Amino acid sequence: IEGKNAFLPKVEKRHDWLQQNLKAVLKRYGVEDSLGYSLEYIFLTSEAIPLPFVRNNLTNNRFLTLYQLRQNIDLLFNSAP
Repeated sequence: IEGKNAFLPKVEKRHDWLQQNLKAVLKRYGVEDSLGYSLEYIFLTSEAIPLPFVRNNLTNNRFLTLYQLRQNIDLLFNSAP
C-alpha cells in the first residue's frame, strides 16, 4: 500500500482522470448524454481480502470477488451499502 510502487495512489490517479474526462470517454463509446452516469472504483479480486487488512488500509474502498460478481452482476451497478 505504501512506497514507491504503491497501487492505491495509481488507482486514485486513474479514477481522477476518468472523473475529469467522463463525458469524453462516454462519447467515445457512443453515449452522447452523460447525465446520470457516475464513477466509482472497486477492487475486483479472485479471493476475499482478509478483513483486518481492509479495515487497517482500505476502509474507503469497495471490494468485490469474482465469485460475488458471477453470482450478481448488478453489484457493479449499485453503490456500496
